[in-house]
Amino acid sequence: NHVMNLMIFLLSIVICGIGASMAISTDLGGGAKTQFYVTASSYFSLNIMFSKNIMECIGLSLAIIVGGPIFIGSFIFILVSGYVVNFFIPIFLKLSFNQNISSEQPLKA
Repeated sequence: NHVMNLMIFLLSIVICGIGASMAISTDLGGGAKTQFYVTASSYFSLNIMFSKNIMECIGLSLAIIVGGPIFIGSFIFILVSGYVVNFFIPIFLKLSFNQNISSEQPLKA
């Protein structure tokens, strides 16, 4: 039962990462959170993964301050989701016909 729950949790992280990567690479305008870390990434010349992890840590800190429900899954999500997004962006950039985004721009260090 616990193994199945862990597998579903990890699969959901991958699915969320794929969705964010598709929104970023196709430039169709993702949600507010996605646009925020893409904007922060380009403004501060950060890697998408790094800016996403910083933003997620800020959100986690605010949740801790206000007493939100925090458990180990929150930390796993923060650590893994940035890597997943960073992994799938080049794949979707190759599949995308959008010429406004270069493959180096969202991934530069």
